[in-house]
Amino acid sequence: MATNIFKVTELGLFQLQILLMLTDRPLHGYELKKAFKELRGHELSSGMLYPTLRKLEARGYIKGEWVKKGKRKKRLYYLTDKGWNELKKLLDIYLLSPLENLWSNFQGFWEALLSDIKISKGDRVLCSAIFPLSLARWLIRRFPESELHVLVEIPAISNMLPGITKILRVMERYLEGAAKYHSSLPNMKFSTIICVLKPPQVSMPLEQLFKRLDENAQVFLVLTKSTDNIWIQYFSNVLSSYNFKVLFSADEILSAASKYSLSGILREEKGLIVAHFWR
Repeated sequence: MATNIFKVTELGLFQLQILLMLTDRPLHGYELKKAFKELRGHELSSGMLYPTLRKLEARGYIKGEWVKKGKRKKRLYYLTDKGWNELKKLLDIYLLSPLENLWSNFQGFWEALLSDIKISKGDRVLCSAIFPLSLARWLIRRFPESELHVLVEIPAISNMLPGITKILRVMERYLEGAAKYHSSLPNMKFSTIICVLKPPQVSMPLEQLFKRLDENAQVFLVLTKSTDNIWIQYFSNVLSSYNFKVLFSADEILSAASKYSLSGILREEKGLIVAHFWR
């Protein structure tokens, strides 16, 4: 069951959206109205925006400052530490979601499964997982000197508040800048690709991952092979609303790997297909 965000924050949805808009940089009122129009598709009235800004400022979630722009003065609004802490609660809640719980409830199993991964200093790593925050935090602790990129395409995050790019910015700040989040598959090469239960939402997802491997690279896959294993049962009600390929066969994985001159090991464990390929 989804957690109600309004049980852990005193702010309303519109107020949280304003805080999200200020995560990248300070904005004045007109810029906020423009951002909301791009997000919602309709104009935001001054009678709704400015009283809310005053309330947020009075309660310490944002800070306003008059600056001169041309011949006019405009009030720039900044996100304060208190405002950031309120946004951080959204990701604290997300870590309690069914998908992230799939990591926390079986953390020992996942850590043992991923223990063979070796990543060197400065390696560029792509992670696509059903529990993106939890796995990213584990990778950061284990390989702090790698360049970590995390693919996030989970509707539960963007449905919590509109504006996926702003949500991703909050995620990056939540991890103190140790990872870069992407809402679509980045077009760059990687030394290591880790895919756990959630390939990217593209056609031919394995091929799209393999073609992004650099020379002397490795890929680590954990995928589901049937609908009757414990993992699919655990979150099938959540997966039903997602638009990505879930099930794979061993032959399908080996065929795609061969196409990109990858060799390695493929095995089954607890109903999962585990593959570690390299060049």
